[in-house]
Amino acid sequence: MTSYEFAAESTRVIGDQPEYTRLLQFRQSHSKQEQERNAALLLSMTRRVTLIARSIVYAILTSLPNGNPARKPSLLSKAFRLFRLFWLTFRLLRPDLFRALRGVWEIKEQDYRASFGAESTDNSANGSNRKQRKRDKKKDVLKAMGDMGYSGSTFFRTSDSAYLVKSVPRHFEHDFFKNELLLPYAEYMQQNPASLLVRITDLLERTHKSIGEFLGLAPSHHIVMENILCGQENASQEGSRQKWESWDLKPMSFFYPERDVAGGALATEATKSKLPDN
Repeated sequence: MTSYEFAAESTRVIGDQPEYTRLLQFRQSHSKQEQERNAALLLSMTRRVTLIARSIVYAILTSLPNGNPARKPSLLSKAFRLFRLFWLTFRLLRPDLFRALRGVWEIKEQDYRASFGAESTDNSANGSNRKQRKRDKKKDVLKAMGDMGYSGSTFFRTSDSAYLVKSVPRHFEHDFFKNELLLPYAEYMQQNPASLLVRITDLLERTHKSIGEFLGLAPSHHIVMENILCGQENASQEGSRQKWESWDLKPMSFFYPERDVAGGALATEATKSKLPDN
């Protein structure tokens, strides 16, 4: 093919436009649609994390002393909440037991609630402080820390980094903790307050089922625990010589869905890189 024939072929018109121009527009249109889908997915996941976090904070701050929700839903509300995707109403399980544990660990209730955004009870606060608290109330207290893939576990930390919240969506896990581990754990921690076991300060359980739970979008249980890495960021900023290391105490043969389902082909390399044996 001569250069003249090649030029003529490359500008061959389909309709009113050259073929290469149509191809370029198709690729741009396809790329734009993909970007829009990705943006919509990101927005949906952001909304999911936000609503889960707010439902946790709401339960911790507003539950009655017996752990039940402060508000009793109407029949209409009970019907509509079955169709919720992300927001669940929670109760605090054994609040008396966890309140006693927090006392053993010398955690003041006012400080504990403040980590989840509770307002100060100091009556001497002036108008400017009240305005500041009003602005802070609009901010999300729990910050998402990510998840580990198929298990559905979602991690949050409080804005002061004092506490972590881990979702426990799988039935065998939260059933074991509630029915077999909780009482022995509480008894041991009361007898050994200086134990190095993680300090679990609350356990949340959903009060109703929903489509979101059925689809795996809304975890049914959450555990609140002290963040033993609290202060790590400040130490690194101050140039402290103290060394911080993280260890995963699960055995190497522990079943990780990210690695063991379909040979790990369904998980990204970024997800699998978080596993301790990689």
